[in-house]
Amino acid sequence: MDPTIPSGAEWSQITWLVKALWALLAAVAILGGSLLLSLAVIPSLVATHHLPSRTLKVRPLLLLGAALALVVLVWLVAYFVREVGVLKNIYDRWWI
Repeated sequence: MDPTIPSGAEWSQITWLVKALWALLAAVAILGGSLLLSLAVIPSLVATHHLPSRTLKVRPLLLLGAALALVVLVWLVAYFVREVGVLKNIYDRWWI
């Protein structure tokens, strides 16, 4: 399995794929952090009276952030799946 030499256009596509992977990591971290804070940490701290009850008003904003992160995550996965075909031009069998 000898790879071919990538052209400039293929390097550009690979660069965008790597950027999409980093953006995926950021979107997952934002999604997970927002859900963890809004569904677990804040209600627990309010229930134990470590935070005032007015802190619960922040939860809808965190859930909105999680929803936006989910939309971005789905878009990035679709972009990555659509553009990953550039690897077929370099490697014959790239799923190995």
